[in-house]
Amino acid sequence: MKENLKEKMKKVGAVLLASTMLVGMIPVGAVQTSAATAKKAYNVVVKPKLSYDMVDGIYGNSIIVGKSKNDMDLWGLVDKNGKVIIPCSYVSAQVFNGKIVLLCDKNSQWSIRNLNGKLIKKLSKEYDYSEEQNGQIILGFYDGTYDLIDYNGKITKENQTINEDSLGYKGKEKFDNLCLLQDKKHYLGCKYLDGSEEDGYTRFYYKMVEADGTVVADMGTGSYWEQINKDIIQVDTISENDDNISQYKTLWVNMDGKIVSDVNNKEYYNNEVNSSSLELYNNNEYVRYSFPSLSVEKKITLANGSETISKVSLINEKIYYKANNQWYFVDKNTGKRQKSSISDSVEEIHKVNASTIITYQQGRLTGNVTIMDSSEKINKQFDYNSDYVYCIEDGSNVIVKYNKENGNEAADIINTYSLTKILTGYEDVDVSDADYYSAYKNGKLYLVSKDGKNTSEIGEGAYCYIYSYDEYKELNLLKIDVFSNRGVWKNTYLFDYNGKKVTSLPYNSSIVPVAFEKDAFLVKVYNNDYQITSSYVITKNGKKTISGTMCSYESDSLGKIKKLAIRDKNKNWKLYCGEGKKAYSFGKHGYLEFDGNIAYGYEIRNGKDCNYEVMSATDGTVIFKKGQIQSISKSTNNLNPVKIDGKWGIYKFNKWTSADQKRMKNVPPAKTTLQKVKAGKKKATVSFKKVSDADGYLIQYSLKKNFKGAKSKYVTKTKATLSRLKADKKYFFRVKSYKKNGSKKVTAKKWSNVKSAKIK
Repeated sequence: MKENLKEKMKKVGAVLLASTMLVGMIPVGAVQTSAATAKKAYNVVVKPKLSYDMVDGIYGNSIIVGKSKNDMDLWGLVDKNGKVIIPCSYVSAQVFNGKIVLLCDKNSQWSIRNLNGKLIKKLSKEYDYSEEQNGQIILGFYDGTYDLIDYNGKITKENQTINEDSLGYKGKEKFDNLCLLQDKKHYLGCKYLDGSEEDGYTRFYYKMVEADGTVVADMGTGSYWEQINKDIIQVDTISENDDNISQYKTLWVNMDGKIVSDVNNKEYYNNEVNSSSLELYNNNEYVRYSFPSLSVEKKITLANGSETISKVSLINEKIYYKANNQWYFVDKNTGKRQKSSISDSVEEIHKVNASTIITYQQGRLTGNVTIMDSSEKINKQFDYNSDYVYCIEDGSNVIVKYNKENGNEAADIINTYSLTKILTGYEDVDVSDADYYSAYKNGKLYLVSKDGKNTSEIGEGAYCYIYSYDEYKELNLLKIDVFSNRGVWKNTYLFDYNGKKVTSLPYNSSIVPVAFEKDAFLVKVYNNDYQITSSYVITKNGKKTISGTMCSYESDSLGKIKKLAIRDKNKNWKLYCGEGKKAYSFGKHGYLEFDGNIAYGYEIRNGKDCNYEVMSATDGTVIFKKGQIQSISKSTNNLNPVKIDGKWGIYKFNKWTSADQKRMKNVPPAKTTLQKVKAGKKKATVSFKKVSDADGYLIQYSLKKNFKGAKSKYVTKTKATLSRLKADKKYFFRVKSYKKNGSKKVTAKKWSNVKSAKIK
């Protein structure tokens, strides 16, 4: 039978359509990599199938999951297939050692189970919190005490005070605080004494103990202690005398428990501590104790007969003192006494360094400061003729404070090497821990280098504090807080070590060094709720290079910022991670966080996080667009819980860039699966499995099983309705995923499975 022209044209059209479709499905680029073998932005470790409100992390085959119920988050454990291991009925679920889970129920009852859900131990106490430390679990109370348990739930220490040093202590006596001493064998135990702050001192009861609890020394009640060296500690003690008056003593204690006090037979002693000995002295005697034995090495009686002694000073190997208005010195080692050549009008003698002594005296006609060497040879005398002269030694310098003839206060700085005044004409000078002084004159403060060569104006103020914290030392910067005479903060400045003012800092701000830009740092400004309100990067030259409102960053092992994201007032974020390199867009978000290879932006609406977008932490390349995921949790072992279409999965995000993204556009997406075909009246609805890296799907349908003369339809969703089908005819259906590369489509290498249905 002959075919009419209309039927012939239909066949030709079908062939042309099939040819066109084949051309459209040819991969872009000369070579294609399969979706299975190509580098991906992420790997799906657990497919999204967990129907929970929250997922916290994955540990081996076990996943911590949570449900929100009646404004309470309840946690449990499931396996990778979603099978319940521990039901969501616990207010806390923490995995420790990668092998056990510590649980707390709504009644504050704690228990330990393994990751298969088997009960290991029920705990009897109602703890307030938990944390892991040095291979054990700390279960603590808000009063500051805690129990230490092992991973089997056995209590190894009970009723301890939070302190890492105490973890090796096995004694039965309990202390509020334990400090492991430098010899790593002894502990200083402190017990807080209630109501001890009434006289301005917080009091403790001090004992030195060994690891097994053996008491080595009982120092009694005190307010302060410090370790002098690995063999000696110093403790300031307080006791009541017979008249109920507080008596203060300083004790030096060695690791054998021997104690030396600065009060003996009701006599008080001054002290000097050096690397090898302790020197105690008063107006009667000098005693030197050797370290570490604290045995008496030398004892010298200063007074002869009825002499009245005052003004005792230790100067190198000599003991200077004034007896009957005459200066003498005694050799510390031989005990030999000699008359000094120093004038009897001198009121004070002080050591500046090993080779320099200063003396000073007061008086309208006789006031002076004299610099001399250790043999008492006068190098230079500075006349002040003031009824008030006071000296402060600081390295090679002496700060002289005095009253002028008009009664006004004044201060000079004398360098004992050059024998010159390196600063004069100021009203006051204060010493700092940095290599600078602060000086005051006419309502303004000045920064003065200790060699006197650099003087810079700080600004208006009555006094200031100079800091050289680690974050400032890293950049060779000084932080200076300026206050009024009423103690009100006025300003904060940063100066470099050359005395140059870099910038002023806002109130309640902090800085972090930046690694990707030379000599630069991030300034963060906080409000009263400690929320960041503005942030900017500034160089040591005072140039602002980046500025915005909020910020988020990732630091290197040295604490320097290696990746920085800053938000502008319109909520647009930009990524900065290299000097001279372009800034990458991170999109528009309320908040942003870095997490390993990714960063994710989100909003907070009605108290809930939403509108997530996942990007590469390298250049901001979008991995999941807004709307593709509902939530993401912080990674555990580089694995992030991700919520897609209402269900949670576990994803491993790889390092990803725009170059990878561009290359992947030429890689065909994975094959999809045709799941269902539902026939209707002259139509059919097909459903198929979603492919994560696909932009859409190509549906083919034909009256023939070999799809000869097939028709096609491009869709973006995983369900589509095909209309204008012939009634009472059997159709065959198949689907292929595709991704976009510009105006072209790159399709999967293989079609889905084929399904058929008879149309009604």
